[in-house]
Amino acid sequence: MIAYIDPSVMTYTIQAVAGIAIAIGAAVGIYFRKAKKKVSDKLGIDENRNKEVESDEIVVKKETKTEEKKAPAKKPAAKKAPAKKTTTTKTTTKKPATKKTTTKKKSK
Repeated sequence: MIAYIDPSVMTYTIQAVAGIAIAIGAAVGIYFRKAKKKVSDKLGIDENRNKEVESDEIVVKKETKTEEKKAPAKKPAAKKAPAKKTTTTKTTTKKPATKKTTTKKKSK
């Protein structure tokens, strides 16, 4: 006999199976990389042997006067209205004074 399975239970089951598969795949990938690195180190294999590496040099060219003349003239930017100055004021509130109760001693 086939039992009735609620659709929400099947959705949950599919999500759980997918999560487990992804977790196992990630763990296998991590351990595979670690094992590959250990084997490469033991055998003296360098992955980066034939790779080209770019230098971190930054070259800045200064504009000469002739280059400045060749550059098209820029239109002046439209003037914006000056921003209004806003002032902030601090407001403090005073706490109400608390009453001190005094007790008088009875005289005999």
